[in-house]
Amino acid sequence: LRTAGGWIGRLGAPTGLPEWLSQADLDYVVGEFERAGFRGGVNYYRNFHRNWELTADYQDVKITVPTLFIAGEQDVVIAGANKARLQGAMNRVVDDLRDVVLFPNIGHWVQQEAPDATNQAMLKFLQEL
Repeated sequence: LRTAGGWIGRLGAPTGLPEWLSQADLDYVVGEFERAGFRGGVNYYRNFHRNWELTADYQDVKITVPTLFIAGEQDVVIAGANKARLQGAMNRVVDDLRDVVLFPNIGHWVQQEAPDATNQAMLKFLQEL
């Protein structure tokens, strides 16, 4: 790991396990990576160009079904984005964007970090269809 702490320096070093991750869950995941390695997860990125080739026909196709976007405000994938900015970007590719839900103090894995709030947002979306 980097001397700045962690794989991504700007994230800093962890001070302990987050509330949503138990030691038993972490031990299980570590055991699976020790058993099978990182190949499965890394293969997605190794195959990125092939995936692009296979989905090239969809490049300019808009999503036409009702859509809900859920993310954590601290997700490094959307770093610096706010609701208005995400809505603007998504409206270019989604015809029926119903809502953008951003959870404060939540990172990339919203379904694990905020399961109740994630479920509530999805249920609200589904009930309004």
